[in-house]
Amino acid sequence: MTARALALGISLEILLFAWVARAEITGSVYLISWTLLMPAVTLLVLLLAANAVLSRFTHLKPLSRAEILSIYLIVSACLPVAGFGMIRFLLMNLGHTFFFASPENRWGEMQEHLPRWLVPANAKQAFEGFYRGYSTPPWADWAGPIFVWSLYLALLVIGGLCFTLLIRRRWIEEERLTFPIAVLPLEMTQPSSRFFRHPLMWAGFALPFIGQSLLALHAMFPTVPAFTIKAEGSSRWLSLSDRLPWSAFGSIPIGFYPVSIGLAYLVPLDVSLSCWFFYLLTGFEAVLGAMVGYAQGASGGAAARFPFAEEQATGAWVALGLLTLWGARAHLRAGWRSGPGIGLIACAVGLLGFWVLAGMQAWAAAGILFFYALYLIAGMRIRAEAGGQWIFFPIVWNPNAILVNSLGTAAFQPATLALLPLMHAFIIDPRGHPMPFHLETWKMAEQTELKPQRMIAPFLIGLAVALPVAFATSLTEWYQTGAAVKGDLYPLVKANIAYNEWRNWVNTPRTPDWPGIKGMLAGGTGVVFLTWMRSRYLWWPFHPIGYAAANTIIVRAFWLCFFIAWLAKVILLRYGGARWYRQGLYFFLGIAFGDIMVQALWTIIGQILGFTVYQFVS
Repeated sequence: MTARALALGISLEILLFAWVARAEITGSVYLISWTLLMPAVTLLVLLLAANAVLSRFTHLKPLSRAEILSIYLIVSACLPVAGFGMIRFLLMNLGHTFFFASPENRWGEMQEHLPRWLVPANAKQAFEGFYRGYSTPPWADWAGPIFVWSLYLALLVIGGLCFTLLIRRRWIEEERLTFPIAVLPLEMTQPSSRFFRHPLMWAGFALPFIGQSLLALHAMFPTVPAFTIKAEGSSRWLSLSDRLPWSAFGSIPIGFYPVSIGLAYLVPLDVSLSCWFFYLLTGFEAVLGAMVGYAQGASGGAAARFPFAEEQATGAWVALGLLTLWGARAHLRAGWRSGPGIGLIACAVGLLGFWVLAGMQAWAAAGILFFYALYLIAGMRIRAEAGGQWIFFPIVWNPNAILVNSLGTAAFQPATLALLPLMHAFIIDPRGHPMPFHLETWKMAEQTELKPQRMIAPFLIGLAVALPVAFATSLTEWYQTGAAVKGDLYPLVKANIAYNEWRNWVNTPRTPDWPGIKGMLAGGTGVVFLTWMRSRYLWWPFHPIGYAAANTIIVRAFWLCFFIAWLAKVILLRYGGARWYRQGLYFFLGIAFGDIMVQALWTIIGQILGFTVYQFVS
C-alpha cells in the first residue's frame, strides 16, 4: 500500500466517523450495520469519480485500482468499531446501572462488583450528561476507561485479524468460497468491467433509487404516492390463520429489500434454497407441533417452546463453528507458531485476563469467549457463503445465556453475573466486528494486485486511529443529543435486554435448561447431518449454511429476498445458461448498488437540511 493511499484512507476514515456518529446517533439512520457499508461504497464511488477527473483534466497521477481498494478496505474494516456490538453498545451498557438503577430493578446492586477502572470517575455524574444531553463529555473522567476499553477492543480486533490470516488459504484457495460481499467493489473497480456502462446495471439501479426516493418523499409529504417495500405494519406481515394449529407458524414478514435481493443473487443455489426452505420448514414444524399439543396457548412449560427455533439456531452455529475449525485444522496446526498464530494466542490470553482481572471467574470468562469465538467464526462462514444484508447471532441463546442455561445460576459468583451485561455489549450483535472485512480483503487480494502482507500494517494503523476517534465522536454526539432523550434508541433497548437478563437470573435462580440443551443438540446434529450428506451425495440439494442462518434475523427478516433471487437465478440458468446469468448479474448488482446510493444520498440531504430521514430498512 502506498503512502498517499494510507494517508488518504486515514484522513477519510476520520471524516467518516463524524458522519456516522451524527447520522446514527442523532438521525437513527444506520450507515455501518450492513455487510456492504454505505459510507465505504459511497466513498468508493467518489474516489472513482475523482480518479476519472484526474485522468482527464490534470497531469496528476491517478490512483491505481490497488490504491482505491486499499482505501475502501481500510474504511470498511475500521468504521464498524463505532457501531453495534462494539463502542455503541459498550457505552450504553456501561452507563445503564448508574442512570436507570432503582430499588425495583435492583440494577444498582451491580455497581459494587464493577471495578472503577472500567467506568468513568464520578460515574453517576458523568452519565447524567450522557443520557440527558445538552452537555459536553467530561474528558478527564473518561480518559481512563477510553484507554482501557481501547486496549480490549484492540485485542478483539487484532485476534480476529490473526485468525483470518490463518484460515485464508483454506477458505479462499482450497474451498473457493463465494464471498458475495466482495463482488460489488471488485466489479466497480475492474478496469475491463462494463459495470458502469451496462444498461442492465442502470435498470437495476433505477428501481430502488426511484422507489426508495418516493418513500422518503412520502414520509415528508404523504400525498406523494409510494409503495412500501419493507415488512412494516400489519399489511406486510402474512398470517396463515388466527387459530391453531396454523397460527403457530407465526407472522411471515413480506419485505422486498433491494440490497438483500441483489446480494442473494450472488449466492450458490443450494445455499439460497436452504435459507428460505429451512425458514419455512421451522414454521411448519411449529404447526405440526400445535396439531399434537405443542404450541403456545395449547400447552405449558417447555412444550410451548416447540420447535425450539432459537435453540436449534444456537446448536447449529456452535456446530458450524466447530466444523469450520476442524476443516481448517491443518492450517491452524501449521500456523500456530507463526506470527498470526502467536498473535491469536496472545490476544486470546489478553481477553481472558481482562475479564479475570475485572472479577469474573476464569472458567466462565473462558467459556463465554469460546462460544463467542465460535459464533464469530460461524457468522463469518455464513457471510462468506450466503452474503446477507445483516449478520446476526442467535439472540436468545447468546454466549452468556449458553453458559447460564447449561449450568444454572448457582455455578456463577455474583461478580461474574454482574459483569455479564458488559460482556453482553459485544456478544449480542456481531455487525461491528471487522473480522469478516479482513477476510474479504484477502479474497480481493487474490483477484487484484493487492498484497495481503502489505495490508496488515495499514489495518493496524487504521485501528489505532479509529478507536480514539470513534470514542470521541460517539461520546460528543451522545452528550449533545442525550441517549435517553432523542438519540438512537436501539442501543438502549439492547442494554435493557442485558440488564433485565441479569435481573431475571438474580431474582429467579435457575437450574440447567435441559429441554433447551436438547434443542441445541438437535440443531448441532442437523448441521452435522447436512454436512455429511453434502459430502457424500452430489445430488443433495440442502446446505448446512442455510439451516444455520434460517432461524436468525439473517434469513428470518429477509427470507423472501433469498427466494426471489433463487427463483430468478434458477430461471435464468435454466433457459439462458451462463450468458443470461452473467447479464442478470449486472442487473442484480445494480439493484444492490442503487439501494446503497439512494439511502446514502437521502441521509446526506437529511443532515444538510436538518430533517429525519425515512427508515428504509428497520
